[in-house]
Amino acid sequence: QAYADVLARLAASGDLEAATDALCRAEVRLAEELSHLPTLLRAELEAAKRLADREPEVLAPLMMLHHHAYLEHRRQEHYPLAGNSARAVRALGELILERPERPENRGLVSRILTSLAEYGHRNHSFIPSQRLLESALELEPENVDALRLLAVNYEWFGRYAEALPLLERLVGLSAAEREARLRLAILLARTGQPEAAERHLRRILAEGASRWVLSLTYQALADLLDDGDRLDEADALLTEGRARLPRDQ
Repeated sequence: QAYADVLARLAASGDLEAATDALCRAEVRLAEELSHLPTLLRAELEAAKRLADREPEVLAPLMMLHHHAYLEHRRQEHYPLAGNSARAVRALGELILERPERPENRGLVSRILTSLAEYGHRNHSFIPSQRLLESALELEPENVDALRLLAVNYEWFGRYAEALPLLERLVGLSAAEREARLRLAILLARTGQPEAAERHLRRILAEGASRWVLSLTYQALADLLDDGDRLDEADALLTEGRARLPRDQ
């Protein structure tokens, strides 16, 4: 009933901050009474499903509510409840994937999932983050933040063949993604595609990038040339790099 009251307050006022505060206080109290967080999560999801049966468009605002609750529980160091909120966000995302949803909400839901994944990634929760990002991209295939983070996730586990198409999509969506292009080139070289890697590295040098990306690009291309026994070209490239980035010598 406490959860239903919070939802009614959110629906009546549209005040997300007040609803978040009410939900967090209710969850703290209910967690103490139930002493079993899965029971709390199950009750919340059952209430959400009943509401969604009548109003499917409510799922996106509910996701936003639980995402804000996740951030608030973390702020108050209620980490078990923060975990409960994260699981609620994931479960609501799965419901949205299963049910008809207004198209304009798909991008919002995708961004909520990506935001939650970012927090998980910072805390080395890579597998849960991966599932969130995959769902985010299913909802919004051009979500550049999800593409970027999921590629990092795959790279972390040495899943280079899966990271490559994500990075290719990312640089295809935005030519300004210089760091992604550098990472793509490094993975191409690592997976036995030196010609493609060289093309991307030379494009970065031609188009320009931040100082640290340029520095790494010069080094990566020099290593690539060196591995191909193109030693004179590697030396000339490093000389060019020192002239272009004198403080990085």
